[in-house]
Amino acid sequence: MPEDENERKAAGEAVVGQCEGLIRSFIGKYGLGRYPIDPEDVLQESRIRLWKALENGNDIRHLAAYVKRVVDSVIFEDLKKIRRDQSLFQAEGVRPFAGEGGEAAGSIASRPGMVEALAAAVGSLKRSRRVVLTMTIAGFSLPEIAALNRWSRKKTYALYERGVKDLRKLVGEEGRRP
Repeated sequence: MPEDENERKAAGEAVVGQCEGLIRSFIGKYGLGRYPIDPEDVLQESRIRLWKALENGNDIRHLAAYVKRVVDSVIFEDLKKIRRDQSLFQAEGVRPFAGEGGEAAGSIASRPGMVEALAAAVGSLKRSRRVVLTMTIAGFSLPEIAALNRWSRKKTYALYERGVKDLRKLVGEEGRRP
């Protein structure tokens, strides 16, 4: 029995390896340069899903069609996540971070010493609020933060709101000091 299982795993790995070019061609047709989706992440997730399907013994009759469906579902999930995050930012009235060097000329981060003041202010927050804000800065959405910390979405949102309020108060005090 173990020999059959090992042979099946080896065959599955071989099929996944052979499908890499096909997966890349399906990914290429989407023109992902317009979106913050890494094609290598899509490739990796597609390979994992295909490998799991083969390992579970799913009967795949038309491999190319199945691979296309897997790639489509991975990309659609990523696009839904991006859209969800954008709507979350809009609902909360928060702008997504501009990234490295993308700060506007009048932004608070462009003022001398404000980055250090912000870091110190975040560091002085209560642990749970600090965790939510640092994970938000790192790019996690509030539902993801809730799931990773095993908190309810309501609690996570409240921690976020209180943390932002405390942060504004602390940074406001720092900004008024000579």
